[in-house]
Order: sequence, then structure tokens, then C-alpha cells
Amino acid sequence: MQAWLFTLNFLLLITFSNCHLTASSALPVGNFLEQRLIAAIQANDTETLNQLLPSCENINKILPSGYALIHYAAEIGSVKIVHNLCLAGANPIIQAQFPDEVIPLLDDSLIQWDGFTPLHFATSKGYLPLVEYLVAGQKVNIDLTDTFNNTPLVYAIEGAHVAIVDYLVRENANLFIAYSSTELFNAYQISLLASKIHEHSKDAKTITRILRNKIQLLNDDTKKRMRDAARKNFKPRRPASPDE
Repeated sequence: MQAWLFTLNFLLLITFSNCHLTASSALPVGNFLEQRLIAAIQANDTETLNQLLPSCENINKILPSGYALIHYAAEIGSVKIVHNLCLAGANPIIQAQFPDEVIPLLDDSLIQWDGFTPLHFATSKGYLPLVEYLVAGQKVNIDLTDTFNNTPLVYAIEGAHVAIVDYLVRENANLFIAYSSTELFNAYQISLLASKIHEHSKDAKTITRILRNKIQLLNDDTKKRMRDAARKNFKPRRPASPDE
């Protein structure tokens, strides 16, 4: 019972929080060149971006906002911009990170994307073409976890993005997630709670059915491998404040 309550609290924390995923816009973003690069990315202006990129000394720099440049592109779902950044050397699995001195000043809902990779942004926002590009084109690790130990699949479930859940499942995403050194949940259990939060919408019920059917098809060896991998990937959560 305690484990289920933990999962429910987790889902309540992230549900309908996509509006907070632009928290970086409220923070300083760096020098003038970096501001121009971000503006070009957010405007989906590949011509200006390509003109500016040669002057960018470190394309993977984590800016004061907590984002690298590729996170801004992933946040708007632009495959073209993400592709151009990757061609210029951007790391497709780099994780967003709030600066330590900023963490105590922010509400938990704004810290939600801490540790997000571009794939986390794409799955949480519902950008299937970008998900496909990152997984198939950039060969990213489909099971990378964020600060809260959530895989991209968790955010696709939370957002009720049926096509993305179906794609990740077909690409053999891990269906088990570790939220502590002892608490392990499967994606079907998480989808049941998410479905309640979405008032059992058609999409939420479809996701639950997809995950239930997939887990039923897994043999014992595959389940064990997934559980072991989830436990191995678990990491303690970074404190949200110095007193935590």
C-alpha cells in the first residue's frame, strides 16, 4: 500500500505539468551569442542558427537556465533543429540540470525536468517524430533516467501519448522503473494510476491495454533482465533544498 501511495504521489506531481517545462525561460540564459542561438532555435530558424553555430565554442555547455542548446530544440519538437545541432556536435543524451544555487529557490513543479534528456522532452510533450529521430537516428539509450529516476516511457504514459508509448514498447523500452533501492514498479501499474488521473480517457485506457499485453508476453528471463537493469539504473534523488 505504501508503495502504491508513493507512485500516486509521484504521478500527481508530474500530471499536467508540461506547462512548467519552459521553466528555463524565467532564468538567465547566458551571453549575447547564446541568447541569439536560443532565439533562433525557438523560432525554428535554421538559417540563422547555422550562421551562428560556428561561433559557438561549446555547443554542449549547460547554460544558466539549466538547459544546453539541444534542450531548447527538443522542447519545441523541432527534428530539423535537433538534427542540425547534432551535426554540429550536440550530445543527444545530455541532461538538463538546474544549477545547485537555483534549486532552493524553485517550486518542485519547476524542478520536474531536472535531468531531462532530449528524449524525455520529446516523450513528455508528445513529439513522436522527434522520438523516432532520437531513438532510430541518434541511437539514444531509450531507458535513460532523469533526476527522479523516470524513463522517457514514464512521461509518455503520464501524458497519455498513445503513439509514443506504442513506439517505445515496440523498441523494447524497459517496462520496470525503480523509485528507490527497494521499490520497483512496472509500466502497467503506473498506467493504471495515470488512467485514473486522466479520468479513464480513451487514450489512457489504450495505453493501459498496450502495456498489460506487452508485460503478459514477456518471459521470466526478460522480466528479470528488465528488473535488474532498472535497479542498476536507480540513483538517489538530488536534494531539492540544502535542508532536505
